[in-house]
Amino acid sequence: MSDFDIKKTYLNFLDEDSEMTMPIAAIESLVTLLRVKQPSTSTELIKLLQDATETLKSSIPNAISLSAGCDLFMRFVLRNTHLYHDYESCKRHLVENGQLFLERSKASRDKIAEFGTRFITDDDIVLVHSFSRTVFTLLNHAVEKKVRFRVVCTEARPTFQGKMMAKLLREKGVPVTLIVDSAVGYVIHKVDKVLV
Repeated sequence: MSDFDIKKTYLNFLDEDSEMTMPIAAIESLVTLLRVKQPSTSTELIKLLQDATETLKSSIPNAISLSAGCDLFMRFVLRNTHLYHDYESCKRHLVENGQLFLERSKASRDKIAEFGTRFITDDDIVLVHSFSRTVFTLLNHAVEKKVRFRVVCTEARPTFQGKMMAKLLREKGVPVTLIVDSAVGYVIHKVDKVLV
């Protein structure tokens, strides 16, 4: 059990599920860590999570969304550890509710898309930066509702994830213009909505 590798666990979650986002994979990894390590005190639990969070943040490049997931889970843990007099009940609650938290987080992408679709109207020009599963799901919902719009997408150098967004949108029949990141100032006056 002492050889649990948080980074490897995190990367495995991302490899196994192409739809899993970085924050969800981070939370899933931290919940798995709690199941495997089973800390015996709340102080040990918090220290274990802080160390694992620091390891993840420092070992994954461009870890902004990963960091957000770790911070969100830490907030959840810190808010809940003081609610119980019995540490075993607290630990069980954190693992069970951590799982519930994950399920709700996974479902949130569709909810966001469902609510956000009403903001996309015919003839809109939508600017998107890079690739976001949530933004793509929202735009895909709009396509399914027969809304006609165009997208301007930044390349998002150096990762070029904007190319993936442009490709997926084109496959859905959405007219897309792919631009270099620095061209945003040139097109912003033509844009009706910005989604990130």
